[in-house]
Amino acid sequence: MPRVKGTQYDCSIATAEHGAANVWQANVGGRVLSDNQPYNVSTEACFTTQSECEAFLYLMNGVLDQIITSRCQMGYEKSFFDKLFGS
Repeated sequence: MPRVKGTQYDCSIATAEHGAANVWQANVGGRVLSDNQPYNVSTEACFTTQSECEAFLYLMNGVLDQIITSRCQMGYEKSFFDKLFGS
């Protein structure tokens, strides 16, 4: 899996540098069907351009065997659980 946390694509870092309204947020979720045991993957990343965001989706869509969600949106929005639990 591509590493996002702690990089320039980490949404907490990107929004601090560029502002929440000025980044493209990618949300990707799905399953990897490994030989040992299938597992779920869910990640978000933030980018300064739409093309970078879409390239990340393309990369992740190649990693996941089953895609549940794959989208880019302008502006950072905390997830429902982050809002609920204050993360």
